[in-house]
Amino acid sequence: MSLTLVCKQYKFIALKQQVGTPFEFSTSRALSSLSLPSHMATNITINCLSTAEEAYFQAVTKIFTNCHSITVNFNGLLSWKLTRKICRTIVKTGLYLHVLNSSNPTKVAKFLHKAVEKYKKQHEDYVEKQGKSVKRKRPEEDFIMLKIPRNTDNRRDFLLKHLLSLSTLSNLDANFTSFARITNITSYKEAKSNILFFTSGTEEIITHAERFVNCIVTFEAFSLLVTSYDIFYHNNRFEDDCAHSLDSIFQVPTAKVTRKTYTNKAFTEISIFIGHYEFLVVSGFLNRNGTLMPFLGSSMHKFNLREEVSTRIDVPTTASPNVRTIRLLSQFVKRRSHELWGIHCLRSYLQGFYPISAVSFSNHLSQKHKQINNQHFTSQVLHLISNELVIKTQHLTSLWSLLQRMAIFKKMTKNAGTTPTNFSQLSQHLRQENEKSAFASINRLLASIEGKVPCFFLSMYTEAEAKKVALGIMEGGLREKINKQHDQILESAKKQL
Repeated sequence: MSLTLVCKQYKFIALKQQVGTPFEFSTSRALSSLSLPSHMATNITINCLSTAEEAYFQAVTKIFTNCHSITVNFNGLLSWKLTRKICRTIVKTGLYLHVLNSSNPTKVAKFLHKAVEKYKKQHEDYVEKQGKSVKRKRPEEDFIMLKIPRNTDNRRDFLLKHLLSLSTLSNLDANFTSFARITNITSYKEAKSNILFFTSGTEEIITHAERFVNCIVTFEAFSLLVTSYDIFYHNNRFEDDCAHSLDSIFQVPTAKVTRKTYTNKAFTEISIFIGHYEFLVVSGFLNRNGTLMPFLGSSMHKFNLREEVSTRIDVPTTASPNVRTIRLLSQFVKRRSHELWGIHCLRSYLQGFYPISAVSFSNHLSQKHKQINNQHFTSQVLHLISNELVIKTQHLTSLWSLLQRMAIFKKMTKNAGTTPTNFSQLSQHLRQENEKSAFASINRLLASIEGKVPCFFLSMYTEAEAKKVALGIMEGGLREKINKQHDQILESAKKQL
């Protein structure tokens, strides 16, 4: 972009802000596509689509650093639970939030009033505490002894040179130097234990878990830069029914390379364990013999790693900006499957280097400019049936509208005398055509739901049957498509190294 064009964009946006015209965009727009001048906007309006996620608004609050007012138009599409999460994400940053067209305006107004008062009180307490003199006791090993010249001028030059030496890459470990090319992080410290990992639930622990974003794990034969990981809370089925029971509890952060077998398939995973928590590594870069190799997904089988354990885990001195999404799971028909317990480095997220969740395929950055395809539709169906919310008529109407814009719809209905207008009619036509494809099976599923809405998916099937249906959707081509897209993202990441 030329300097003249940049200046024009800055001037255009500045003039709009002066007259109170907000910078407007929708959640379908990738934040990475926004030009740098737009980041100076002080007043923005966001049109919220039905596919919006809390993570998107977390990224907005971190990108628009000059913004002091955000207007969110919910268009009456989102559930109260998600609306509340989005509002809380914005309000706790201190920004003024104005809500339009929410599904429950009275409830939103009451929540905003309480949230503003709560975070205002927390800020006042924080400011008050900052004014007090607090001395912290530190162990002697936290300090080093320096011999400083007596002469004031010499002392100043000595200290400047010492500070410069601490900030140069030449004094860092070889692993840190290699990974600094990706993260621009040059200051790390050893990861230590925290009593909260043994006593707190997942929501309370998120803030402490975020410090492992861009952490470096060093094993004997290789090292690992972790840019994304999924949080699992073990030994508590009520808090997290997607996790299992741990055989042992680690008192200090411990990384493990583990070989596992599931349905006769062997794979390797790397996790960081501390207390009752597991941070399953799902994206990052592996450094072996000086060669950096990016990876996506939890399976590390292609690297042919042996099982080993390491406690050498270094975390950034300053926590890295991050976003939260749904975890990578094979089975989404579980109570906690849609929790935002997947943590991603913001820098990598905005570049599209993060794994694709099966229930939000079309929302991934790599799909933003691609034509709607079968697997995007399948992903939306899986999201609908695995969500704990009640399935309503408007949900099926949205899916039907999506299907009508796809090429497969014309292909399936070309021999129909009358164009179907809902899933039940389309299912009847496909039955007459003796269509037995995976896509036809999904349509029959939607037709059966269509006749019973409003309803819960688990009210139509037993839990075992529902899980079998969801797994069938995953294995009907969705998982394969995601793996192929991961390969394309990895090829792009290798070229940028």
